[in-house]
Amino acid sequence: MFVLTIISALFLDMKRLALLLVLLALPASALAQVGIALRAGTNGAGGDLTFGLNDKLHLRANIGVLPYSGTGSYDEEEVGLDYEADINVFTASGIVDFYPTGKLFRLSAGVTYNATEIDATARANESYTAGNRTFSADQLGSLTANLDYDSKLQPYVGIGFGNPLRAGKVVGFVFDVGMFYTDAPTFEMTGEGMLAPTAESGPAIETA
Repeated sequence: MFVLTIISALFLDMKRLALLLVLLALPASALAQVGIALRAGTNGAGGDLTFGLNDKLHLRANIGVLPYSGTGSYDEEEVGLDYEADINVFTASGIVDFYPTGKLFRLSAGVTYNATEIDATARANESYTAGNRTFSADQLGSLTANLDYDSKLQPYVGIGFGNPLRAGKVVGFVFDVGMFYTDAPTFEMTGEGMLAPTAESGPAIETA
């Protein structure tokens, strides 16, 4: 609930306004224990909101978003294909940061909600002739694939450098390297037309 509350505050205007009013009402000493950071990485662009419990222990909520859509053609086989792909990366994490020396280096652990999903579709873009028969692109059909994770909650561990609550710093830099522990993604494929039997190889691809 903590992570979801922070995310709502960042994205919904009324809740964002309420959060701002709360922060403005806090005394300066309390505001010194709240840090905001913008970030970019392999899980997209997003931000961090950090609360300091003491010099060595911080609580952090962050999000990462990376939407991508692309189209193209593949003409290396006997039948040319047009394809399109939608990649939607969304992660939201609740993290505990421990600073062993109370300065810049930190050890991090937490839980991430990973709603990353990939959808792709390929369609024949030309006819195909076999023997004396010619099949149109519509007869050849299409393939649709989806990849996502059954388990959306995933543990996170990492290390980092930078302290958004360091005294005397208004602007600074933070750096993190970490990993999510995930199960194997679920891969589903469906087909239409003459390409439909190809979708039966979906389970083999998933376990490869």
